Amino acid sequence: MGESLTLHTGVKIEKDDTIVWFSGPDNKVLARLNGKADRAWIHRSDVSLNKENGSLTIQNPLPIPQITRISKYELQCSVLNVSRVTLSWYNGTSLISSTSASDSHIDLSLPLELEYEENNIYSCHIEVHLFHTGDALGV
Repeated sequence: MGESLTLHTGVKIEKDDTIVWFSGPDNKVLARLNGKADRAWIHRSDVSLNKENGSLTIQNPLPIPQITRISKYELQCSVLNVSRVTLSWYNGTSLISSTSASDSHIDLSLPLELEYEENNIYSCHIEVHLFHTGDALGV
């Protein structure tokens, strides 16, 4: 908790400059700074903008899953203080199980019972959901 990641522009904002920060494969707007009006639009609660240089700071950017052995045949994958994430166990490239956290900051864990077969490679992955998207159909 309390960690942050700052991305620097390397420039000083002039009155006619506009800086827009994008994220992800869909190029969702994280933040926008209009130097002329000295206005900033921030689209996530964990993001802040420096109005002088346009640098973007993300609070608690990347939770790292921790794997612990519970017993001889059980592992547990955990992440602390997370929101909007999915935690998943894989055997090679095959998904075994997963669980998700909503918007509240919680500790999330996912146990895994080990198989007796040899040559299994287990991995725990975390997917961070940066944006809420939805679709509606009126009938």
